[in-house]
Amino acid sequence: MFCLFVSHKYKLCYYGIPKCGSSSMRGFRGEFEFEEPIYNVGTFNGTNVNYPEYKKFTICRPNIIDRFVSAYIEDHKNRNVRIEDTRSSIIDYIDKNDNTAHNTRQIDWLIDENGSNIEMDYILNLSNLQYDFDKMIVDLKIDLKIDFSTNIARVNKKEDKKMIYEFLDEEIINKIIKRYHEDTIFLKI
Repeated sequence: MFCLFVSHKYKLCYYGIPKCGSSSMRGFRGEFEFEEPIYNVGTFNGTNVNYPEYKKFTICRPNIIDRFVSAYIEDHKNRNVRIEDTRSSIIDYIDKNDNTAHNTRQIDWLIDENGSNIEMDYILNLSNLQYDFDKMIVDLKIDLKIDFSTNIARVNKKEDKKMIYEFLDEEIINKIIKRYHEDTIFLKI
C-alpha cells in the first residue's frame, strides 16, 4: 500500500513514504493543489497511476535510527508498554519484521510488486527538506513557495523520543542497522 498525491497544475506526483515527512506534505495539499490521495493501487507506474509526463518525487529519511524510533513510537503509542519492558519491546519490534507501514524499509516503498525500482525524478532528504525542495522547484521552473518550517508535523513528542533513545544500546543499534541495511545502501549513507 502506498499514498500518492497528484498535482495536475504543477504536473507533480508525490509518493509518500511513512515516517519520512508525509504528514508534513499532507499539510501542504492545498498549496500543491493535490487531488485526493490515491491509496493502495497496484504499482506506482501501473495503469491506475500513469502520468509519464509528470515529475515524480518522494522524501526519504537517511537517519534510519531516527526513523526507527519514530516508527516504534507511532506503532506503540496506544499500547501502554511498561518502562521495564521497553527494551524487550523494541527488540521484538525489530525482530518481528511484520512490515507494518511504519517499520517497512524505505526502499520497499520504492520497488513495485515485480521487484523493479520505481523511478523517481527527485528524492528529497527529510533532514534538508527545505533546501532540497527549493532546489527541485527551481530546477522544474515551478513558481511555488512552501515554507516547511511552518508545518513540520511533529508526530512524536521529543520526550518520548528521548526515552526510547536511552534504550538503544549497541546490540539494538546493530539490529536496526541490519534490518534496514538496504536503506543505507540505497540512500548512500
